[in-house]
This record gives sequence, structure tokens and C-alpha cells, in this order.
Amino acid sequence: MAHTPNHSPTPRPTSIPYRKEGWLPAILTIIAGILVPATAYYIHSQTYRHPTDIMMRQVNSEQTTPAAGGH
Repeated sequence: MAHTPNHSPTPRPTSIPYRKEGWLPAILTIIAGILVPATAYYIHSQTYRHPTDIMMRQVNSEQTTPAAGGH
């Protein structure tokens, strides 16, 4: 007795339904990936002083000078 496969065509959807799951974390990750380096660059550019900067030398010399009458 030969077995004949039952290949009855079943209707399949032509497109996959749109699902919104996971889009919010993905968008927040992308935004964080852009904002974090931009913020770090801004803070660095506003606060970094090169070691040969004249103001940097004055600040360092004041810190290494012992206070008058101090310990």
C-alpha cells in the first residue's frame, strides 16, 4: 500500500503583519549611541586644557606652592 502525501494547499498570508515589539528599545539605543559621544565630546572640548597651556601652568604652580604658615 503506497502512501500518498496529503499536499492540500493552505492559504498563506502574502505579507507578514507589522509588529511594533522592540522598536522603542532600538530607537532609544540609537539615540543614546549618538548623544553619549556627543555629550562627552562637548564636555571634553569645554574643560580640557593642554599641558602646555599658560593657565594650566599657573594653576599647577599655585597648587604645588606651600601655603604661607601652613603645615
